[in-house]
Amino acid sequence: MSSQLEKVTGICCFLGAVVTTSVGFIFLMMISQLSFDCKSKSKEVPNCNKPWRDVHTLRPNEFLDGWTPMVSGLLGLGFHLPSLRVQALFPNTWAKMAIFQFFSALFANFGYMGMWGIIAGFFNVGVGIVCCICATT
Repeated sequence: MSSQLEKVTGICCFLGAVVTTSVGFIFLMMISQLSFDCKSKSKEVPNCNKPWRDVHTLRPNEFLDGWTPMVSGLLGLGFHLPSLRVQALFPNTWAKMAIFQFFSALFANFGYMGMWGIIAGFFNVGVGIVCCICATT
C-alpha cells in the first residue's frame, strides 16, 4: 500500500509543478503585454521600451514578484526530470517535498492569476498533505 501511495504522490507532485509552471507562464504573459511606441516626431524617445524593462528587470522587488511562480514551477519540474535536476536543491525525503509544496502554494500560487492561482495553491496544499502522510508511513 505504501509503495502505491508513494507512486501516486510522486505523480501528484509532478502535476503540482506543472500547475505552478502554468500559473507562472500565464502570469508572465498577462503582465508582458509588450509594445514599443517609439514613433515620435523627435529623433529619440528616451523611454519607449519601459514596458520591456518592467517585465525583464533585475530590480529585486519586481524580479521576485514577477518570476516567483515560473521559477518555483520549473524547480519543481526539475525534481522529476533528471536533465533539469539541481542536485543540491533536490528534496530526498517526503518531508522536504511537503515543505516545497507548501512553499509553492503560499508564495507562488495563491497571490497570482486569481482563481487559477487559488485552485493551484489548494492543489499543492493537498499534495503537501499527502507528502506528509508518506513521510510518516
